[in-house]
This record gives sequence, C-alpha cells and structure tokens, in this order.
Amino acid sequence: MKYVISFYCILFCLNLRADPIHIYYENDSYFADEIKLILTDQYNIPEEIITLKKTPLCKDVIKKSKLDVCINKNGDLNVVSVDDRFISESLKVFKAPKGHQ
Repeated sequence: MKYVISFYCILFCLNLRADPIHIYYENDSYFADEIKLILTDQYNIPEEIITLKKTPLCKDVIKKSKLDVCINKNGDLNVVSVDDRFISESLKVFKAPKGHQ
C-alpha cells in the first residue's frame, strides 16, 4: 500500500512538472526513440514524463531538467544534466529490469 500511495504522489508531482526527462537528438530520432522505449518498457517509466526534442548541437543544450541527455550525430549519448535526488527518490518506485534488482 505504501508503494501505491508513493506512486500516486509521484505522478501528481510529475504532473506539476510536466516533463522531467528530456532526450535531445542532433540527427535522427531513431536512437532517441529506442532510449524512450527502454525507459518505458523495461523500467515502466510513464511515457508522459519523457520528451524527445531535436537540437542542432548537443553542446548548445543548456536546459536543466531532472534528466537531460543528448544523442549527437555519431550516436553517442551525452548526459547534459541529471538530478541525483530525482533519480534516487522519484524513479525508484518504477520497476528495474530483470537482473538489475
């Protein structure tokens, strides 16, 4: 029951902060879509809190959300910003993939 209440509290708080996870990409959205799919399918993170955005250059991304990553033209994933507290406290209610628990 504790987890159910926590889950609803987190969803309520996340609705106040509409999209705390941003996946930016320079070239093609294929890898960004794959990362979003991993987060939603394997970790059960609601897709409503993940946004995909095109950017000319990863180095120009300065937005500081709870988690910002960028995929450059070479397909390299760069972490732009991460809020460790958000990751450790808010996302822990979501399921970890098998073998990572």
